[in-house]
Amino acid sequence: MLKHKVFRVISLLCVILLVLPTAVVFAEKGTENTQPAPAELEQAGLTEETEEAYRIRYEQVASNDESILYADMQKGFFALQNKASGDIWYSTPNDSLLDKISGGSDKWTVRSQLTIGFLYKEDVVTADSASKANSQLGCVEMDGGIQVQKLGDGIRVTYHFVEIGITIPVEYRLQGASLSATIDVANIDEGDECLLTEINLLPAFGAGNWQTEGQLLVPDGSGALIDFNNGVECLPYEQMVYGKDQLNFVDIDSSVTEEIRLPVFATLMPNKALMGVITQGDGSASIRALNGNEDRGYNAVSSIFKMRALDILSMFKNTSNRRDLARLSGDTEQITTYQVVYTPLTGADANYVGVANVYRQYLVDEKGLSKQAATPGLALNMLGSIDVKAAFLGIEYSKQQSLTTFEQAQAILSALKERGVDSLSVRYQGWSNYGLLNKKVPTKAKALSNLGGKKALNILNAYATDNAIALYPDVDFLRFRSGSKKQSIKTAFNEVVYHTERMRSVFATKLELTPYRFLTPQNLKTVTDRYLKSYSGTGISAISLGTLGEYAYSNHSQHDGFHRYDYPETVAAVLQNYRDSGLALSVEGANAFAAVYAARIYNTPTLTSGYDMFDHEIPFYQIVFHGYTTMTAMPMAQTTEAAVNFLKAVESGSELLFDSMYESSALLTGTRYDHLYATQYTLWMDQAVELYTRYQPLLKTIYDQTIVAHTELASDVMQTTYENGVSVIVNYSNVDYVSDSLTVKPLDYAVQEGGAAA
Repeated sequence: MLKHKVFRVISLLCVILLVLPTAVVFAEKGTENTQPAPAELEQAGLTEETEEAYRIRYEQVASNDESILYADMQKGFFALQNKASGDIWYSTPNDSLLDKISGGSDKWTVRSQLTIGFLYKEDVVTADSASKANSQLGCVEMDGGIQVQKLGDGIRVTYHFVEIGITIPVEYRLQGASLSATIDVANIDEGDECLLTEINLLPAFGAGNWQTEGQLLVPDGSGALIDFNNGVECLPYEQMVYGKDQLNFVDIDSSVTEEIRLPVFATLMPNKALMGVITQGDGSASIRALNGNEDRGYNAVSSIFKMRALDILSMFKNTSNRRDLARLSGDTEQITTYQVVYTPLTGADANYVGVANVYRQYLVDEKGLSKQAATPGLALNMLGSIDVKAAFLGIEYSKQQSLTTFEQAQAILSALKERGVDSLSVRYQGWSNYGLLNKKVPTKAKALSNLGGKKALNILNAYATDNAIALYPDVDFLRFRSGSKKQSIKTAFNEVVYHTERMRSVFATKLELTPYRFLTPQNLKTVTDRYLKSYSGTGISAISLGTLGEYAYSNHSQHDGFHRYDYPETVAAVLQNYRDSGLALSVEGANAFAAVYAARIYNTPTLTSGYDMFDHEIPFYQIVFHGYTTMTAMPMAQTTEAAVNFLKAVESGSELLFDSMYESSALLTGTRYDHLYATQYTLWMDQAVELYTRYQPLLKTIYDQTIVAHTELASDVMQTTYENGVSVIVNYSNVDYVSDSLTVKPLDYAVQEGGAAA
């Protein structure tokens, strides 16, 4: 009996010894992606009294050759580590327990991976704004509020906002050195009681605290930097990517702001940076920034996905019985995903130029951006014809008023050529279809008879071709004043949205002028296809599609609604079609989805909105596109500080732009175009020739070169360096800038080539 027991024990030990190594191997394989987190991920400020809801326990869940992803498998928080540098970026601040500054909603925002806007269905009619919820209070601290599932390259976190019945799944996946954060919009469950309006994705990813040095980059206008903890007491910054929705028009508006043209943002710290690019859903996104101050302990920048908009209808508007009714925009069934890709940058690349370089490469790889910089020169925005009111025997009617005929346009160009301006580009506005502002949606390219008609246009085109002048006749497909209301965008109440002109002195509406409307995006393809067939017969090799680069909007009609989410793709298809037809394109603005198709961009943003939160103005937009696309600065004659506008062009390597007409600018008085003062060519020609003669030699050496560095040498002194070694120093200050053997006078610039002043 004993022998049998001994034999069994010995046999069992042998089996264990044989099996154990294999078991260990399988165990190691099974836990390969669940290694304990390194010591540096340990949460700061933990004590024995810390509540469980605020404890984060990281473990490794995914890795590749460049990155490691750690996550708390109970609460969904994560940390992204770059293997090369060792830098770690946290989805929520790892030291939030030490924050004694933030209060109110800011306290919960920085501890959350999502904040949302929503409305109870029963309250929609009377609502004037959405309610808010955050994932820390609404999910993490609620039983069953968070579910975390491992994926091969990341995690899927399902956020259950228990009290309001909304469920939002989000996937966080490694992509090389980057991390993609994707809202699975198609599988959002809004429950029975609520409707989502927006989702702020990772509002504090990479946030810097009250002691950290750094800056936030927001692409407002040309580009703005917000210094960490600048102390400015203000609301969070938030603007829509690609500008305000044209559905949201107010009668009186004194604000003058620049638009966000690029769907990119970044957090910059010493020797490291984290940038975000909105790769899906950029058409329906906004960018939000928080600055550190006495009431806010963190600095952070993020994006918000706008699912629905709240339209307000005012009844009995000018009476004491005024009543506002609300309605949400239509369903979002066609939307499947919203995605932001975050990329860490290190060392010399951890700055806004590095961010621009990575974003440009994304545009090259994913959006078809290619080098097509046009030969630079003096850019003209030629004004053709306008319609004005006239009367005959007491009967009022509209007539065409010529500002610059085709023959007169050639005369202006000839005069400039005679004075040494040998490189020119012309965007010719108001040459067709009722002049500068459409009466009806354009479907045919026909030259206006009061400008000289088809024959005179052909002569102008031949002159431009013979003299290497880029001629871009402009067409506005979006704005019109009359025609079928079916073509007009509408509110959720099926009301046509009308836009009126404002008096710029008091910002009030010009009631005597016919308002204009915007074309429904779903009609854009039909209209542009028809027009292209007609335009092909002109024999002109280029075209300006100005407004297609400038706007982005929705259509909230209950019958044929169009979500702004689809707008970039819709316009990109039109631009691709026109470029494939052999036309060189110019646009205005221009939003990223249009800029990648343009050989020239007119009126490129060179300023920011100037919010109190902003500390620095940078040419981020130009750094992205310089060397790939030729850009102009703002029009010279319409700027309050012409000297500064000229230096902005020099700093960013942009063309000079002049609005131009042959006739007296007095003809614009009392019209919707009276803001185009000082445009008569005789008023600005001397200045244009002088600036061109001075600036053109520099522009010819840098126009096709990328910007490799941009630095603030001193207060109001900026240096731009190009890939060929040319460096331009611009002095905006009122005192001399002196460095070694170089002196730059106030409101002046100097050029260095190979380290020597030129």
